[in-house]
Formats: sequence, C-alpha cells, structure tokens
Amino acid sequence: MKYSINKLSRLSMLKIRKDEEKMISKKVSAIGELLEKLDSIEPPKEAFVLAPEGTHERDDIPSNFNSDEIIKIFNNVKDRYAKGPKTL
Repeated sequence: MKYSINKLSRLSMLKIRKDEEKMISKKVSAIGELLEKLDSIEPPKEAFVLAPEGTHERDDIPSNFNSDEIIKIFNNVKDRYAKGPKTL
C-alpha cells in the first residue's frame, strides 16, 4: 500500500507537524500490514449455519397444576390476577 502522509493530510484538510507525521506514518503502516494480513485469509468453503435446521422441541414434560389453588393463596385477587401495590 503506497501512500503519502502529506497527501493524506491535504485530502483530510489537516495540518500535520513533523513529529505528528512520524507517529501517523507508523500507525498507517501498521494498519496497512493488518489489511494485508486480512487479504490473505481464506473464508471457509462451506456455508455458515446460523441456526440448526429441523424441529426444536422440548425434551422435558411440563407439569400440570391447578391454577385455582394457587390463586387462593393471594389476598387481593381480581379476575384471576393477583393485585399488587401501584408503583411509579
């Protein structure tokens, strides 16, 4: 990757001092090396599977219970719902 810090500074409309130019040059070189490494990586040939195919069913059996017995425990009930205090 060929570049010029001065050209980049003109394109970005920034003024760069000499000491900043050295620091930026090192960072841009490091980024260029990383990009070259990324170019060399081969993606896998097989397709990505994000979710398994087929049916998804539970293995356990949910237990049955009588909800009327549970509702009797609460003191303040309205239309089969337990009423609680109002909150802000």
